[in-house]
Amino acid sequence: MLPQDKIVFDKWQIEGQSEAMTAMMGDFFDYHLIGNRFLTGHIGDVAGHGAPASLLMAMAKGSVNALSEAERLEPELGKRSVNRIY
Repeated sequence: MLPQDKIVFDKWQIEGQSEAMTAMMGDFFDYHLIGNRFLTGHIGDVAGHGAPASLLMAMAKGSVNALSEAERLEPELGKRSVNRIY
């Protein structure tokens, strides 16, 4: 559950790599540019391995991706929005 492309922001270039111990994993990181002014990052880890961890992480990543720009800029607001889903 990793971003497909690297991102360039100001003087920074961000990309990542993760090596799963099994075919499916419950780890992810992602980042979002908001305009050309803000960069937000998200890191997640679900305990466990295999399909259950992967499915739970896919739901969590989907929830984060559904956040509005305002929710992404304000961590407490974003956290409340994601927690409402669960």
